[in-house]
Amino acid sequence: MEVVAAILTYNRIDLVQRCISSILDQKAIKTKIIVVDNGSSDGTENIISKYDSEKVYFHRIDRNIGAAGGFNTALKLGYESGADFVWMMDDDVICDPNALEKLLEAFSLLREQGQQVPYLVSKAHAPSGAVTNVPDVDHRLNALAYQHWSQFLEHGLVPVSRATFVSALFPRKTIQRFGLPLSRMFIWGEDSEYTLRVTREAPGFLVGSSHVEHVRAAAGAPDIVTEQNAVRVAWHRHRIRNDIYIDRKYRRKRAVLRRIVNNLKLVMQLMARREFHKARIVLTGIVQGIFFNPEPEQVGACGTQRNSVPTPPETAPERERILLKG
Repeated sequence: MEVVAAILTYNRIDLVQRCISSILDQKAIKTKIIVVDNGSSDGTENIISKYDSEKVYFHRIDRNIGAAGGFNTALKLGYESGADFVWMMDDDVICDPNALEKLLEAFSLLREQGQQVPYLVSKAHAPSGAVTNVPDVDHRLNALAYQHWSQFLEHGLVPVSRATFVSALFPRKTIQRFGLPLSRMFIWGEDSEYTLRVTREAPGFLVGSSHVEHVRAAAGAPDIVTEQNAVRVAWHRHRIRNDIYIDRKYRRKRAVLRRIVNNLKLVMQLMARREFHKARIVLTGIVQGIFFNPEPEQVGACGTQRNSVPTPPETAPERERILLKG
């Protein structure tokens, strides 16, 4: 059984080193690591070059293509390595020493019970100890018309649907069947869309015994009203578009209408505050969300052989660098 950890990083040298160290210290099987650098300008490449290239591979994207594009690349490279599982996370995730072991134990237990497992996710907490990145409980009914979420509760396992890429373990079969995250989403929502997509037939599982710390730069959900950074303000167009798209794709029409109405109210609120630039961004996101319809990228038959080095497509705007130990 082979696991590849795929980390997406951007200008966070200190955090990505802590993340890598926590993976190298795992008590379970030794896992190789792919670090996808999303156009960093802080010398990340020089730092990663100090690691043993047999354990840590470095893949640089020449420009920031957003978290969605970065995670798309990370999952693709993990799949192309031939691994049985790809362990996805951001660079600000610090894993407990037995986090991976507990995920794999849960997978084995569920498969022994005949349960389909599209993905598993760790329980995440903030530095304060408060839980964070809490996935949505799956409320499907069993054969007796009761919600099934308590079925594996004695094992500390809860069926979930929507989750984030904070220590999420994807079996190879999931990636083969459902493809990759939507790179066109750019930022915000690519993890929600992907986990909702892969759980249409069967739920994923939150593994209560697998713990990670998520050292977030900012707590809480992004809010254009309070956001002051001009670049991030502009990014809210993607968030609003993506939220509407996800509702269109995976929820009822009533939820879509509610989302649009709430965003129109936000436009009016921003105009009342004379923040016309922000109001225009929200309105643009609404319109784009109504028509946004990206096609998932499939992986095909690539990666059927176990490659020592992941190989990206020649036409991709990034380059693979296997850095020798310095």
